[in-house]
Amino acid sequence: MKSLFEFNIGAFLPPPGLPGSFSEITVATSRDPDPENVGGQSVVVIKSASTAVETSTEPHDIARELKILSGLSHTNVIEVLGHFTGDVNNALHFWMPHVRYSLTTLLDCPVFGLGTEPANPFTEDFVDLARSILYQLTSALAYLHHPSQGVAHRDIKPGNILITESGCVKLIDFGVSWSKEISPSSDCLWPEPQGSLCFDVSTGHYRAPELLFGARDYDPYATDLWSLGVLASEFFTALKQGNPDSGFDSDEEDRWHRTSLFNAERGSIGLAWSIFQVRGTPNEENWPGFKSLPDGSKVTFEDVPPVDLVPLLPNAPPGDHPTFTGSHSLPPETSNSPVDLIYRLLVYPPEKRLRAEDALRHPWFTSEPLLLPDEYPQDQSIPLAVKGRTDGRSLGDILATFTFHETFDPSYDDSGDEYEEEDEE
Repeated sequence: MKSLFEFNIGAFLPPPGLPGSFSEITVATSRDPDPENVGGQSVVVIKSASTAVETSTEPHDIARELKILSGLSHTNVIEVLGHFTGDVNNALHFWMPHVRYSLTTLLDCPVFGLGTEPANPFTEDFVDLARSILYQLTSALAYLHHPSQGVAHRDIKPGNILITESGCVKLIDFGVSWSKEISPSSDCLWPEPQGSLCFDVSTGHYRAPELLFGARDYDPYATDLWSLGVLASEFFTALKQGNPDSGFDSDEEDRWHRTSLFNAERGSIGLAWSIFQVRGTPNEENWPGFKSLPDGSKVTFEDVPPVDLVPLLPNAPPGDHPTFTGSHSLPPETSNSPVDLIYRLLVYPPEKRLRAEDALRHPWFTSEPLLLPDEYPQDQSIPLAVKGRTDGRSLGDILATFTFHETFDPSYDDSGDEYEEEDEE
């Protein structure tokens, strides 16, 4: 590896050897004078992990991850530039392009929103950038979930979404992903045939509710859709100052953080209750299959009704928000509001969640011009897709409005480095 890369790099890049929970992530520069020999990239991110079952944790399997990623080709999915097998600990290494920004740092930027605290002069920029990022992420999921790929990511969260300087989304970290073709194979460290899937996937409050009650025969694609709904809501939740996890450490008291609809600080049952307090306690009407989950009858929850999402999303752009039905049922009419899209993703029965392919046609994406990165492929199915606004600014220009703002801190990410993997709950 040292003959290929130099592990001593410049500003804005994290130090080499930064440990993840299940792998090691290193940023390096190529020693090769011709960047084309390392996929055209002079700066890369190297992911390394053991391929031995004794030193791996279910369902993490770097060989499976490499095999899945090597079969994918989409603008919004990180690409593998090369790989190498080492002798120490049966380690496998593969490298990818280095991408400067993560969605976590953008969401925590205090001017990225519509709220009045702090005052924000960038309303139009925020809406255009939010629509584009969520569209691109949804496009990646639609590609992964298509029968021709049959891949579920199973860890959608801001820390796994990187953004290039041109505004192009890159979905990373397929360490717990599931593939209908690859994952059932006995060649995997942890074979996962349909009907016997691992439920210890996804992270914190992004976990779908069925995963919290021991489901093994679940729809892995639907868990991505729930996570997408939670993540989409965080573009529009409130910003608060101070780190809620910092305790008595005053160093974090001035930082801004995006709040979430749900709270995973008290484990799976606590997360479930926080979900039920927003979307209502499961019953035969709103989730007929709940009691059939392995742990669905082990805990009795207080019966509470769902609440209207609009007051919980103060940064949602004003417009035609859906009428709250007073129940878990979906709004009767589709509206061009992101809140409507979130409602259609945060549905208890997995089979009723809006599929990624259908979400791409949601009015919030299609009713107005959609700004996409310069390098994004032309798609005739997006008639209102544009590469620049009427004022001549590109998506990269708009992103720079926030990344060059004095409140944006690219070195800080409360989930660790943008490439660091967390321990799934």
